[in-house]
Amino acid sequence: MSSGQESGAQMNGRPADGRTAGGGPQASGTAAPLVQVRDLVKHFRLPGGWLTGDQQVVHAVDGVSFDIAAGEVLGIVGESGSGKTTLGRLLLRLTEPTSGSVTFAGRDLLHLTGRELWRLRPSMQVVFQNPFASLSPRLTVRQALAEPLRAHRVTGRGEVRARALELLERVGLGAAHLDRYPHELSGGQAQRVAIARALALSPKLLILDEPTSALDVSVQAHVLAVLEDLRASAGLTYLFISHDLAVVRHISDRIGVMYLGKLVETGCGGEMFAEPLHPYTAALLGALPRPDFAQRRGLAVLEGAVPSPVHPPPGCRFHPRCPLAQEVCRTAEPALVEHRPGRWAACHLAGTGTGTGTGPGGASGPVARAQAPAGAQAKPAAAGSKDGPAAAGPVDSPAVAGHVEKA
Repeated sequence: MSSGQESGAQMNGRPADGRTAGGGPQASGTAAPLVQVRDLVKHFRLPGGWLTGDQQVVHAVDGVSFDIAAGEVLGIVGESGSGKTTLGRLLLRLTEPTSGSVTFAGRDLLHLTGRELWRLRPSMQVVFQNPFASLSPRLTVRQALAEPLRAHRVTGRGEVRARALELLERVGLGAAHLDRYPHELSGGQAQRVAIARALALSPKLLILDEPTSALDVSVQAHVLAVLEDLRASAGLTYLFISHDLAVVRHISDRIGVMYLGKLVETGCGGEMFAEPLHPYTAALLGALPRPDFAQRRGLAVLEGAVPSPVHPPPGCRFHPRCPLAQEVCRTAEPALVEHRPGRWAACHLAGTGTGTGTGPGGASGPVARAQAPAGAQAKPAAAGSKDGPAAAGPVDSPAVAGHVEKA
């Protein structure tokens, strides 16, 4: 156990074999993390209720903590409405948090003035899900790429075209695209332009919010290849938000699973796919479509709908849908605890021999058996390489019922 983990255990009064995330799930490596998020909260107040005193609040993000090391890719997955997009916006202060802290390169972003934040903006950029919504229809590609350069005065007027062309070439486009408008680009080309614009100011951190979800599979592969090449050449750090487990596992060093505003599990993608510690993670993996009929018979189907983020259930937020829920799950909220090196889960049953993570192939453990039809035998999720199984697909599968709209 590292000294940072020891101190985190001491601060929270927990034994070494069950450390809570007082310091957040650790970033890979020993260097100081580039990003530190602590107890981040965002509540949205709904209109109405001022006179009656019963104004409702959406708990979009509730007490999330984690670290990201420089050069690391942290993937965030979860059903629609789990708070993934809101989390990304909070990190950049595009949405102001209710409470908590976000530290970037040693600076607390939530205490910066507007001018101080403006000076730090070049180091933190975002790529949104829909490039046609984030690119102005009135600007050509060259004008869109020149806008951040001129706003931050990093390039002379005579050098703008050359710099714009250089950015396009980095993402696999060329001079032929400089004078095109967004409607003249394909979806993959428009997303690459959005990536090029995010790279214009040489950032250290990129927030990638569903950057491939609206693209065909072949175009997704091209965009992912561009992101991996840029990471290798420029040492970029990514927070990669997606509902596609295969894509996240392919590109990420670590994966965080969110449910109803909470981070319920984090860990290395290969280990998490082979042996999930949280029943929700196991259910997501079990809901993935598989070509083998014998495997399809054992799909783990979640019962019921996702609870409302306006009225989250007490205790563990997953307990109304969990096949392993016990009385403690209904009354006490589980802390995010490190159950083994690099594996964190917020579950009372994780590591006890009662829940998931009790043997190789968590998807074939108690959760899958509890949800599989009689006579069906669930097979273990594929372990191994970072690229993951070819059958892995979106979290928003028909087998996962009861979606709410994206927070």
